[in-house]
Amino acid sequence: MSTPPLKNQFVISVMGPPGSGKGTQAYLLAKKLGAFHFITSVEGKKYIAAHNDPETKRQVARYQEGLLFESPWTLRVVKDRTQSILESGQDIVYDGSPRTLSEAEGLILFLFQLLGRECVMAIELNVGEEELKSRLLKRRVCDRNHSHVFIDSEHYKVGDPCPEGDGVLQKRDIDDPSVFKTRMEEFRNLTVPAIEFLRKEGVLTVINGEESIENVWRDIDKELARRLGRRWPRGAHDND
Repeated sequence: MSTPPLKNQFVISVMGPPGSGKGTQAYLLAKKLGAFHFITSVEGKKYIAAHNDPETKRQVARYQEGLLFESPWTLRVVKDRTQSILESGQDIVYDGSPRTLSEAEGLILFLFQLLGRECVMAIELNVGEEELKSRLLKRRVCDRNHSHVFIDSEHYKVGDPCPEGDGVLQKRDIDDPSVFKTRMEEFRNLTVPAIEFLRKEGVLTVINGEESIENVWRDIDKELARRLGRRWPRGAHDND
């Protein structure tokens, strides 16, 4: 396509290793902007539930082992869903996608064609590995919506009612320390090259993810306000 067919829309990808807070920040961004919160694992599982082909079946075992979905399969699912969402008029906040170099090359160039380069942005949350381990040991999620993340404390225990929506709090299997090691290896080997590609394309900004949720949000808000100018919603820093 030589001319972007979609106007006045944008996509933002929030990237980072497991436990970096990308899900929380993507959720806050999507909520404030009224954008679609695109969680690749959720969209992948929706696709899996509706398809029974051998290629799709393989993805189930990979996910349970802490491995990423296979890139060609993921890219096909993400591109199809992305185009559908954008054509409905919604902006998109990606939660950790693209996850591999081939996905980044395929998805980002696809988005450049759909929206134009200036409407594609990525945020990398930079967090050290020891901090990541500490966070994942404490992380709890709602069993019916994993985008709702809470830190284990006297107020948020496994089995307690979810503070937002239906369901109960649980610990995800993939947050187990043994699975975390695999996930970090996957991140270093597969996702870091994707992040480097985004950097070379000029769409990436690095944010210190070791700050509080509020301070990380503030830094993201400042950067996106600078990038988007008048298109950035006034008051977007008010996390309500």
